[in-house]
Amino acid sequence: MKRKTSKHFVVICLFFVLLTGFFGILLQKYAPLLFHNTIYYCQELIKSINTSTFSQRSNSMVLVPVFFILALVGIRLSTTVVQLIIMARKLSRQKIRYHSAILNKLIQDNNLRDKVVIIKNSQHIALCYGLLRPKIYLSTGLLNAISSNELGVILKHEKHHLEHNDNLSILFAHIVQNTFPLVPLLSDLVNNFRIEQEIAADAYAAEGGKRQYVASVLKKLLKEPQPAFAYFPSFGAEDTIQARIESLFFKKQYSSHFSTKNTTLSFFSILILLGLVITPALAIELHENGQDAIMVCINNQQCVTQCKENIRYIQNMSPALNKSTPYSPASTL
Repeated sequence: MKRKTSKHFVVICLFFVLLTGFFGILLQKYAPLLFHNTIYYCQELIKSINTSTFSQRSNSMVLVPVFFILALVGIRLSTTVVQLIIMARKLSRQKIRYHSAILNKLIQDNNLRDKVVIIKNSQHIALCYGLLRPKIYLSTGLLNAISSNELGVILKHEKHHLEHNDNLSILFAHIVQNTFPLVPLLSDLVNNFRIEQEIAADAYAAEGGKRQYVASVLKKLLKEPQPAFAYFPSFGAEDTIQARIESLFFKKQYSSHFSTKNTTLSFFSILILLGLVITPALAIELHENGQDAIMVCINNQQCVTQCKENIRYIQNMSPALNKSTPYSPASTL
């Protein structure tokens, strides 16, 4: 069963390419400034950015927001990785052997042999989890609360996620969202994308007159608090249930929702990043007379070459102390 590529996922991928490019350029342009006490600004650079009052504090004014952004991205990405590791270990500890003739028959009917894992958990859990070899995880709490017909539609629903690699696409979308928190519009895109995928899986599970069983399971899930499995497709994801019920009962086509606040903040964040990216500056390491320093030139090869040739003539350069590291008189050229 083929499914059209989600426009939301396409936009998420475009944001990923754009923002990764921006941050790659920022690292290349500004990262060397963090590790040196002495910075020289080429006079051509100072003229190009029209800073007649350019002072020693100017580099700190630029570096603080740049490194705040880079640090925030690193922290969010690290947090995501840690959460995924914790989730993997938790599910691994909860695995059990479970024997059920009804479950085994449904697994066989849906060609899901070796694709279903049972975990000991009182909560109602059904999700498609894993990277290279994803599987369907069902909790004992869920199995004890549903009928065989309801179990059948849950397996079909999760099978749809397996066949379309939704585990990977949703994980990728959430990693992009968490890595770039300065663009909150990504949160809306990811939420819309997840709801679309769940509605598509519900439609597949409801084929053959099984719509009432899908609706019945959703109603039961609404009555119980659902665990959060944000990074992978989960049958009981609370933020998707309302739209799915409307789609099943009222044939209401899902309409994407975007927050005005998130859209506005994202617009200005991208403008700021773009401004930092197109700033005509290039940081170059210098190693003269056993001393290390950084020379900031216009992002132009002719300027770089000329500044390197005239490095011995300090009067052609404008020195400024890098406030991001302790001052060391011995390192001043």
